[in-house]
Amino acid sequence: MPITLDHLRRYAVARSLFKPTTLKSAFDRLGFVQADPIRSPARAQDLILRHRAKDYHAGDLERLYPKLEIEEDFFVVYGFMTQSLQALMHPRSDVDVPAEGLYDQTQGATFERHVDFASQAGLKGFLADWQGTGSPTQGPTSSGYNSRFDLMVTTVDSYNAAHGTNFGLGLAYASFGDYSRPASKVIADLRYFVSRYGSAPAFRNGYSPKPIVMWLNSRKYSPQTIQAVSQAVQPYVYLLGDETAASWPNDGRYLDGTSYYWSTQDPWNNSRAGSALTELAGLVHADGKRWFAPFIAGYNKQLMGGTCVERRGTQTLAELWQLNSTTGPDGWFGISWNEFVENTYLEPSKRYGTMYLDALAALIKKGS
Repeated sequence: MPITLDHLRRYAVARSLFKPTTLKSAFDRLGFVQADPIRSPARAQDLILRHRAKDYHAGDLERLYPKLEIEEDFFVVYGFMTQSLQALMHPRSDVDVPAEGLYDQTQGATFERHVDFASQAGLKGFLADWQGTGSPTQGPTSSGYNSRFDLMVTTVDSYNAAHGTNFGLGLAYASFGDYSRPASKVIADLRYFVSRYGSAPAFRNGYSPKPIVMWLNSRKYSPQTIQAVSQAVQPYVYLLGDETAASWPNDGRYLDGTSYYWSTQDPWNNSRAGSALTELAGLVHADGKRWFAPFIAGYNKQLMGGTCVERRGTQTLAELWQLNSTTGPDGWFGISWNEFVENTYLEPSKRYGTMYLDALAALIKKGS
């Protein structure tokens, strides 16, 4: 009997779909569920689970995450997986992990520990990564991202009140690769941010009476989107871009300043590692706006087919700090606190302990 397209379709459906069961049982059977925040037409995790878990509603995975005994990780792509699968994926002893082990970002105690680590090292604050639902009516419980962000803000405010500190927050507005996201959704997110957090003590800063918002990958959006967003929210936020020397002349008029998320800046093998930022900083300052220099301790995405900027102990951190300080920065933007996938993390780890925080503290103290 010849095999037809209909045969193949029935074969695929019979083996990929099963009778709907509980969310945990569905997860145990699947092992891994891809996660994707782009809602076109809906997020990958919700599309996958809606036919496999009884009475599943969009966002249930994030809401029930603490009870499911699952982890976030990469399995070809980013997603959620069972703890047993993750254990099989990471048997290697040369992969670093946080000094405290795996932690739960739905717990205020987690954020409090990290704020304390950073504050003790002399860091002034965190840029907290977030993207909302794009809805004008969203709230703190509208998504897992919203609830974790809300918890971060309240934790920082509580920490400062208890310790007499001024550790701050800025918003790193995330794109998640969707650079065609409608301006209306970006505006709805930032208006929600301003209405809920615009006057929160955690967002006080030394640059503006308005909260800092760094729009990650701003240069990848259309000029029309950047203009529309700027006109709608710039009266209420201190809007920083993520620009290069090539994009700043077009986008700079709509921004208060910029940094550049250059996680692979290589002082050892890239002859333009310094000059590219010097050029960008010169353009920004010529427009009378502020420039925030980036720095990394290293970068290594080789396990996922990417490149590597060797840490060389703390030499890369020190070299880039010295190199980028010649650009006359108005502030600094560290990449990153806890990005273990790209291995740019600065937070204490089992391999390095507090070596990078100690080195960064010394650089901050030397420059103060």
